[in-house]
Amino acid sequence: MEALAESLSKTSLPTIMVIAGVFFLFLSIGGQLGAQIATDSIQRKLSGILGIVLLVGGISFYFVGKSSHQKSVEPVSDEPATRKFYLLRPNSVKPGRTIEGSSEINIQDATLTIQSDGESVAGKISIEGGDLTRTEVISSLHGHTTALKKKILADSIETTIHIGKNTETEYKNGVLQGHTILIENQNGIWVKSLVGAKATKAQQMELQESYADEHEFYPATAIEVGSDWTLAGPQLAHVSGLGNLLSVSGSAHLVFERLVKCGDGDCALISVRRLEIKGEKLVNGEIMQLKLGGHGVIHRSLSEFIDTKFLFNGHMLLEGIRIGDDNGRVKVKVLGPCRLSGSERLISD
Repeated sequence: MEALAESLSKTSLPTIMVIAGVFFLFLSIGGQLGAQIATDSIQRKLSGILGIVLLVGGISFYFVGKSSHQKSVEPVSDEPATRKFYLLRPNSVKPGRTIEGSSEINIQDATLTIQSDGESVAGKISIEGGDLTRTEVISSLHGHTTALKKKILADSIETTIHIGKNTETEYKNGVLQGHTILIENQNGIWVKSLVGAKATKAQQMELQESYADEHEFYPATAIEVGSDWTLAGPQLAHVSGLGNLLSVSGSAHLVFERLVKCGDGDCALISVRRLEIKGEKLVNGEIMQLKLGGHGVIHRSLSEFIDTKFLFNGHMLLEGIRIGDDNGRVKVKVLGPCRLSGSERLISD
């Protein structure tokens, strides 16, 4: 009896159920042996039903168990998921590549402080401005731009000042509007000059603004989503949408967040984090000290390698000395939120 118990303990449940099922079927079918073994408590009909249930159950358990075992031993691939890399700038820039770009600046109800002759006046100031340019590469070396022409199609700024009950609005066009600028890389230094005309004093000051090749803003090699990099120097002026500055320092941290759809193609969604800028900017012909901090986002086309749109939000501080109508020196300070936006469109490649 102990040997039988030990034998059953080593036998799988499905096998026992199948054997029992056959046994009870045998009892139900009858025959002389079946009749002798059947008792009053185990009728043939009940034996038949019980036998079928045990037989079917045993077979089912067998195949289910086998299937489960097969699934559990399926090999698991140790190969990593395929990593995808993307270029954010072309490997080579060719002459003739032409890009139309626009940018806007919006400052609403910033705090304005004016100091003159020991007196101080406070008010509010709103600034709205924008430009439209068309830039064409005219020469390149080893795939890098060496010279380009930039046409200033439009450049204007509108300033509204509220002091007490008085409101004054001033509208001005940029001194380079309608002109074309030649930008050349001479021994590693970008030099700008006016095409077809002699620059006035105001235009010469604008031409002194620093320049950075926008293709250098992005990594030279293909990168994957999640990659990050840092910008510094003149590159900061472009990434913030401020245009060129006379001088600039600071840094900006950029991150390739994810892919998004833009038109019929894909764009890299790039976040601009921890942007901090200090520099000098021309405002209505006057040099102002600039401080800017904030964050933004860029949509970079992966097929045309242009910034289809960008948006920056932050706080700006402008300080400087302006010469009044009576040639008096006036200290001006502007502090408030600002919004910078823009877009690019590929005209020719």
